[in-house]
Amino acid sequence: MTQELREQLTFSFWPGGKVKVDFDGGTLTSDAGLLPVREFDEQLGLTERLAGCLEDPRQAGKVQHPDVEMIRQRIFQLIAGYEDCNDAQALRYDPTFTVVAGCKDPDTPLACQATLTRLENRVTRREIDALNGLLLETFIATRQRSPKVVYIDVDPTDDPCHGSQQLALFHGHFGQHMYYPLLLIEGETGCILSAVLRKGNASAAQGASRQVKRVARRMQGAFPKARVVVRADAGFATPEMYELCEARQVEYVIGIGTNEVLQRQARPYLEQMVGRWERTHRPQRCYTSFRYQAQTWDRSRRVVVKLECTAKGTNVRFVVTNMRGRARQVYRTYAGRGEPENRIKELKHGFSGERLSCHRFLANAFRFQLSCHAYNLVHLFREQACGPELGRRQMESLRPLVLKVAARVTRTVRTVCFHFCTGWPYAEWLRELWRRISGLPPPVWA
Repeated sequence: MTQELREQLTFSFWPGGKVKVDFDGGTLTSDAGLLPVREFDEQLGLTERLAGCLEDPRQAGKVQHPDVEMIRQRIFQLIAGYEDCNDAQALRYDPTFTVVAGCKDPDTPLACQATLTRLENRVTRREIDALNGLLLETFIATRQRSPKVVYIDVDPTDDPCHGSQQLALFHGHFGQHMYYPLLLIEGETGCILSAVLRKGNASAAQGASRQVKRVARRMQGAFPKARVVVRADAGFATPEMYELCEARQVEYVIGIGTNEVLQRQARPYLEQMVGRWERTHRPQRCYTSFRYQAQTWDRSRRVVVKLECTAKGTNVRFVVTNMRGRARQVYRTYAGRGEPENRIKELKHGFSGERLSCHRFLANAFRFQLSCHAYNLVHLFREQACGPELGRRQMESLRPLVLKVAARVTRTVRTVCFHFCTGWPYAEWLRELWRRISGLPPPVWA
């Protein structure tokens, strides 16, 4: 210890006497709550499979930091709230991160920022596609029983850019330079099934049909008795999407923009609603459906309509579908796609999904994949291990409660010991969590 660190600091603000500060507290960490997440990952095998998607071009004898170690370093930094490679400069010596990354010697520092940046910039398009495919395989491998219904919710999100990133182009609708990622999320569980980073001026539906086809086909193969339902807003209302779903025998409910023909067919129902409102002054709502064929369609299709009349005025929404059943139930199925929008917000704000500040497009696509896999890892951890008290919490609430936990770290020849605070309120939860993780059935990877 240097002379500067041996020196005590004295503060005089306390009315009861002096306050002294020294640097003799031993090895400490503020992220000890990552340990159970890493144990869950060990059972799941996710980070090891992530590293298996990458080809390491380095000479084997000169590799100091294997890919799996760097992947774990980045994934668990994202989970802990450290969004950038720059954070590795300080965290590479932290005992929690050296342990969760899998270093045999915890005193050996992890990869620095420059090494992690080289990893980001050597990843190829083929490897990114493999990482994207692993999102879907993770969902399938962790289903303990076949679901009755699989909802594929298709949604884009804007990702503003503030530098000179490749393909960060101006999008007129959002009025900004941005990337335009496309996400497919399983609506019942919230797991990410596919994540594709796209250039900033892409249309909402660009590449969506190909991703839906890939995911739907794999779902039908993995769960042959399950219904597969695609839900999307009007940005994906294209003949290509309808024909794809119909050819694959996939159900769909997709929003569709209004036009004069649709308004004319809905007008009699709307007039009845307005009349009832004028008589009762109570909010009115009804659902109906009819057949409709646009000029670009090869056949007529069912359109479900929701009509509302309140003191604020009228509201009419149209949804095109091949689902059977009452119009009310079909529209409620469509309305369920609102929940995955919350999952996208959590991805962006809780796992730095919008932190795409590399210059190269493929490097940013790799970063986006890491954020999605970090999200899926924590999401599965909450779903399968956390229990009801903490399993429903958003990441921004879960992190300060049980992940950002201080501990003193001691070490013997064969053991690293993390000493948590005696009065930590979630000590019993951690014991129960350890028991749950130990009893989880192993995933069934294809």
